[in-house]
Amino acid sequence: MISNPDKILDNSRIVFFAGGCLFNRMNGISRYIMDSLAFRSIQKHYAEQSCTITASLGNYRNNSPENEIARAFYTLIEDQSIQADREKKIARYSEQLMIIALQNDKVVPVGAVAVAFGKKLISSDRFKVMQFPYAYSHENPFPMLNRNIESLVENSYNQVFEPVGRFFAGTPTRLYPGRRKVDYETAAGAG
Repeated sequence: MISNPDKILDNSRIVFFAGGCLFNRMNGISRYIMDSLAFRSIQKHYAEQSCTITASLGNYRNNSPENEIARAFYTLIEDQSIQADREKKIARYSEQLMIIALQNDKVVPVGAVAVAFGKKLISSDRFKVMQFPYAYSHENPFPMLNRNIESLVENSYNQVFEPVGRFFAGTPTRLYPGRRKVDYETAAGAG
């Protein structure tokens, strides 16, 4: 999305559900994703790659597709030194994005999503933090094995995907009607 090769996403709509955080703020440790040793190894590898990419980008000032993809990759690993560049590139899609974060998500925390997309987008009606009335996780936001909560899960699913369907159909959709104040650290909205 950030590199947008051949401008293939110029007219696309994009939804992030329980995703979209920077790699260095993600917590991929889960019995359903990977163990802590594997996750730390991957983090270390990409941190080292980030340094290599930075060095090579300094040597290649051209705008080749490969260089743009490398820059995009780097903007999603590192957060502070290129925050403004990432926010500027993401802002191109502001009307084409819908971002839904889960309050209790431990793999892709709300605050990490907020940092990735920036204050302006997180303060818009294109962003919402969902909190479901049952125990859930990143890996299983809609648990269906417990029949006692089946209607709660179905309602939560509909609260997420009915607006997503309208968004993809081009129907005006606001995840959070009206203006609101946002605590950027936790990305908690207050009406």
